[in-house]
Formats: sequence, C-alpha cells, structure tokens
Amino acid sequence: MHQQNGMEQFGYSKGYKYPHDFPGHKVEQQYLPDKMLGTKYYIEDENVKEI
Repeated sequence: MHQQNGMEQFGYSKGYKYPHDFPGHKVEQQYLPDKMLGTKYYIEDENVKEI
C-alpha cells in the first residue's frame, strides 16, 4: 500500500483502471506507451523446432 500511495502521489497511476474493481476482473486499457505498441520481443526462427 505504501508503494501504491507513492506512485499516485507522483501521478504514475493516473488513469489506471484496477482490474479487480470491474466485473469479471477484466478492463479494456492500454498498458504500453504508444511508441512501444506493436513491438515484437520474440520472433520465431524458422530453423528452430519448439515444443
């Protein structure tokens, strides 16, 4: 709780919708900054077989 209050104090959580406050614990919101949308962190290699 202490850390959460600190984040609010500096505006980091402004506009954040806490999922547990909504029915089914699901809420539509964007978590990444706009410039990171569409970033791929993993690209499957065609030479590697994955299980």
